[in-house]
Amino acid sequence: MRKINFMKLYSVIFLLFTMFFLVSCDSKKDEKEVITEAKIIEIDSKSNTLMVGGKNKSSIKQIGDKCVISCEEVEFFGEAGEDIDFEDFRVDDNVSIMSDGLVEESYPTKLVNVEWIQINNEE
Repeated sequence: MRKINFMKLYSVIFLLFTMFFLVSCDSKKDEKEVITEAKIIEIDSKSNTLMVGGKNKSSIKQIGDKCVISCEEVEFFGEAGEDIDFEDFRVDDNVSIMSDGLVEESYPTKLVNVEWIQINNEE
């Protein structure tokens, strides 16, 4: 009768088990893009932040009536899609904000992971 080497058997099983889990892991995170329509309420040039409020029922439900956006690593676009600077924003501008939709629950709320903000003053 043949003697089974359990150490080799366990090693092979462990190796297959590990390979299965490594292959089944997806390195891409589930990225979501959400566009929120808002109106600029306040501009803070010192801290490079915008205070915005939701424009419609959907955006008010998402970000509330007051929401802070840190603009440190955000791209800005004008109505025609051209690049603009933070200084080009004005209070009462309507804007479209692209983010992953994550909102910190506080008052005012804080929209995080913002990719870009575009002026959208067309009604």
